[in-house]
Order: sequence, then structure tokens, then C-alpha cells
Amino acid sequence: MRFDIDHRGTYYEDLEPVAPSMEKYIEDQALRDELDSQGIRWHEEKTREPVSDNMLNILQQLGFTNDLDASNEFRSWWLTASVNLCITNSLMKVWSDNSISGKRLAQELISLNSNNT
Repeated sequence: MRFDIDHRGTYYEDLEPVAPSMEKYIEDQALRDELDSQGIRWHEEKTREPVSDNMLNILQQLGFTNDLDASNEFRSWWLTASVNLCITNSLMKVWSDNSISGKRLAQELISLNSNNT
């Protein structure tokens, strides 16, 4: 894996932008580590297209809140008491107590996103 930081401070992994600064990258990693340390299982699904603004509204209606400390223009974190989402342009990663329900939720959200773009 290749790691780079450009002149604006944007952090890249394998030439893909990950975070606009190391501070945002550290916040993102801290949230991931917290979830992993709690033994919460995760599942990831590839998205067919970028997440639409309408999908973000659906997440809010479902009770998800955006974690602004860990989110940035490349990744957004959406949290509830039992399910946590990390969304990029091509990937939706779901942490939940039950990996089967996490997988199902990711697939349903991706399907909703596909129908709303």
C-alpha cells in the first residue's frame, strides 16, 4: 500500500484520497478502533454509485446522526445506538452487533441509494 500527503495536507492511500488532513484521519481511525475494541462486527458492501443527498436524508429519518469529528469530504460516519456506518464514494461499511443484520442493512441502503440517484 502506498501512502502520500499532498501540498494541501490531504492524505492518500494507493492514490485514493482518504482524509483532508492527518487530524481528520486520526479521528476516523480512533472511531474505527473504538468500534473494533468493543467487539462489534462489521460488514462492507461496494456501492454502485456515489451516495446521494437523498440517501443522507433517509439516514437522518432512520435516526442516524452524522459524526462530524470523524467525517470528512471523503468519508462520512453515521451512528445510532446499535448500528454505525462509514460511507465513501464506493464503499459502505456497517458495524452492528449482528453481522447478518449489518449485511442486510448495507444491502438495503445501497439498493435505496441506487433507486434514488
